[in-house]
Parts: sequence; structure tokens; C-alpha cells
Amino acid sequence: MGLLIKYPELAPLSLFLGVQQGQFVQHEPLFDPKNEDLLFIFGIFSMTKDLKGFLKKNPHIEVVFLVERVEELLFFVKEGLDKGLHHERIHVLWKQEGMEDEDWAEDIASKYPYEKVLFLQNGYCKERFAFLKKTILRKIVLETSVHKELLHYPKLCKNLFKNIYHITEAFDIGLWKDAFKGVRAVVCGAGPSLSGQKKYLEQICEHTLIFAGGSTITALDQMGIRPHLAFAIDPNTEEYNRLRHSHCFTTPLIYGTRVQKDIFRFFSGPYGYMRTETGGLFEVYLDDALGIKNYGILKHLSEEAMSVTTIALMTAIYLGCDPIYFAGVDLSTKNSVRYSGNILSSWENSLEIDRMQEIKWMMEKEVIDQVKISFPERSFFDATGQGCTFTHIEAKQLELKGPLIARNLVGEIETLCKKTAFCIPKSTVQQKMVEIKHSLDDLSLWIKKYLEGDIAYSLFSYEIEFNQSYKLFFQGMVLALIKPLQKKLGVEGEALAKQLYERILKEVDALSSLIL
Repeated sequence: MGLLIKYPELAPLSLFLGVQQGQFVQHEPLFDPKNEDLLFIFGIFSMTKDLKGFLKKNPHIEVVFLVERVEELLFFVKEGLDKGLHHERIHVLWKQEGMEDEDWAEDIASKYPYEKVLFLQNGYCKERFAFLKKTILRKIVLETSVHKELLHYPKLCKNLFKNIYHITEAFDIGLWKDAFKGVRAVVCGAGPSLSGQKKYLEQICEHTLIFAGGSTITALDQMGIRPHLAFAIDPNTEEYNRLRHSHCFTTPLIYGTRVQKDIFRFFSGPYGYMRTETGGLFEVYLDDALGIKNYGILKHLSEEAMSVTTIALMTAIYLGCDPIYFAGVDLSTKNSVRYSGNILSSWENSLEIDRMQEIKWMMEKEVIDQVKISFPERSFFDATGQGCTFTHIEAKQLELKGPLIARNLVGEIETLCKKTAFCIPKSTVQQKMVEIKHSLDDLSLWIKKYLEGDIAYSLFSYEIEFNQSYKLFFQGMVLALIKPLQKKLGVEGEALAKQLYERILKEVDALSSLIL
């Protein structure tokens, strides 16, 4: 069995594309993985003893050959060099004619959204290999995030269902446009350099707005500094662990509906809501149903770095702040340091190790650089004290200099919070949630009818396509579950559908039970 049988789409390509001889050699030995799930190999070569041994020794790992020129792959197949590559854990992905590198990387990541990956250069040009590896990793970060959220979206809705009621007591940050025009701002991160900015932050708090999100709120609090505006969007337990150490009880909290629901016990308000659309289709649906506007605060952010820090940055720009400084925005793993000094040492070791932290920081850094370019009329400065962290942002220390006038920033913010309240009745939110519950219960009945054999799959699939809760919560989950379930169970067709909807049914009933 050769690659033409495994990939029948290669056959028509051979009719109108030429062939080109390539370097079909294993240049480098395969190294032992630690706990990776996937090995990407640049270029292609025949099955070797080394590769056979690798597959036998690591029964959980898949191998993906990445071929840039399909003409070389066609030559490889034509010469019969593909024998043995029919192994179920060996795959070949080739770059289609005219495809850009970004698109190819996106295609690779969509097919293999694994965070635990290895790369084999295998004689590839060093610069080309480094570029493609970086591009693929960036796309994997995005695809993995989306894939995880699709798989676990019903669990995320435990936050959404609870947090939507905070809108009845929240203010609309979208109504604050240019409220602090010309006021200096500092966007803080919890990176290794933050502790070095303590004395400067203490000096400027009366005439400079301080923005902080997530772990930075706690980091500043332990330095004795209270931010003027706090931000939180992360849905995981890490967010709870970060914020339970904070004493910024009265700091206005700008939140996204997806945020970990228990963090509100650490803030007494006021709460501000921003339409981030990070909570998926249900958040968008509720925002539209409740008449919450999208003011375009985040429109200059790419999907590559929709973080609490970049959201704080875009808010500072929306409020009219100028200049804008960055302090502690260097959350990398340089010198094995993840956070600032010993500020968060009491709980840092309990946090989940993020294998992609360095690539995520690089993505955030590049997005911030791009934001600077998009707002040439504003001044941005890097105040990490570590030289230039960014490519396009000048390094400049935070100092108490210039014609800065002390303002009652806390008082101004308090007044704005009161003036821009949403005033959405709780009964309106409850009504929308009851409608969702009815839709979930209808979906549950349809799935039970199908599983019990009362209706055919064709009728069942037609009916649920019109069910609101299926479209909001489960359509993406179904797509994300098909491949792993098929791999795990080794079934397809109707047998796969039965297994799939048995699992979906549990999630449907669990979601419905959350709505009182």
C-alpha cells in the first residue's frame, strides 16, 4: 500500500504537475520524546529502521512528514520510495500549489491541534526551518485554544450562566470613550521586571491611570499598589488562585462573561462589562438579546493575542490615554522566571506548566507592536527597565517629570461607574435563560428519541439543526469530538453517531440543570 492509496487526491495532481527529485534521506537520528504526542518531520524519506523503532518504542506518538513541494512528493511516490509509509500513525501533509506559509501552517494546526509537539529539522535550511516552526507553533496555539474550548464549551458555560447576571449591576465601559483624554496610563503585566517599577508606580498614581489584569492585580497589591482599573477574563481555576490573594476589593473590575465565576467574591464592585466575544456563541447571543453594543474597543487586536493585558491596552487607548507605558509586560520564561521576583512565589508552583508560554509571549509582543503602528498619533513607551522589550516601542523609564497635574482619578472613575450603569432588569436576563432552558430540554428529548431508535438519524440531524441550544453549545463540540472518538473507539458511521450523542446528552442535561 503506497501513498496514492492512502491519499487518493495525489493521483489527479500527478496528471498536471511535474515531478522533481528531492533529498529523500533521513539526515538526523530520531530523538527520544518526553511526553509529546506528535513529531513533525520536515521533508520526507522512506521507512527506516530508526523510524520503525521510534514508532514501536512510542506507541502513543503520531509522525507527520511536512513536504513543501508536491512535485517532490509525486517523484517520491513515482519511484516507489513510499513503501512502509502506510502505517496508521504516519501521515504526510503537503503544501498546495500557490499556498502561503501562513495558510499552510493554519492547515497543519487544524489537522493536528496538539500542544505537545516535536520538530525534526532533517537537513532543512536552518533559517527556513526556524521560520516554519515558529509559524506552525503560533497557529497551534490558536487552534489548540479553539479546539479545547469547543470540546469543553458546556463546562465553560457554568461560568457564563452564572456571570450573565452580573450585567444587572454593571456599568458599560463602552460609554467611557475619551473620558481620560491626554491622561498618562501604565498597562502593567506580572512579568519579571514588574517589581523593579515599584518606586515609580508609587510616585505616579495620583496623575496616571494604572491598568492591571489577572495575576498582575495580585502582584501590584502585594507591592502596596492598587490599580485604577482591574481586568479579568480567564475561565480557569488559575484565575481564582491568582485573585484570591488580592485585597483590591473596591477596585472597579472589567470582566468578560467567561471569567472564572468564583472570582467575584473577591471584588465588591463596581463591575464593568466589555463585549469581548471571548465567551463563544452563547455570549454573543446574550449580548445581542440584551442589547449590549459592540463599540469596537478591541477591533485592532488580532486573534493571536486576545489576552487580559492587550484588552487593558485597548481600553487605555479607547479612554483617550496618552502617553501609554508598559511595566512588567514581559511575561516570558527567560532565565526560567515566569513572574515578577518573589511576588507570587506562594502559589506559582501550583500553577499548570504552560509549554507554549514562550511562543504566547512572542505573539503578544508582536500584537502590541502592531497596535503601536496602528495608532501613530499616540505615544507608547516600554518601561520594563530591561532595555527594549518590543521592536517598535521605545524604552523609557517611568518618572515623575513634566507638567503632570494631580487629579482625583479614583473619584472620576467612581462617578463614571454610576453614570454609565446598564440598568438591565434581572427579570429580562431570567427570561432569556428560561428560553435557553426550554431549548436544551427540547434537544434532550430529540437525542433520547434518536438513541432509543424512535427516529432515524436523517430526521434527527435535520431537527437539531434548528435547535437554538444545539447551535450555541454543541455544534462545535460535535465537530471537535468526532476525530478523537473515532480514533479511540475505532468506529464510524451510525455507531460513531450513537457514541457521540450519548456523550452530548449528558452535557445537555447537565447544562439544563444549571438554569433555575
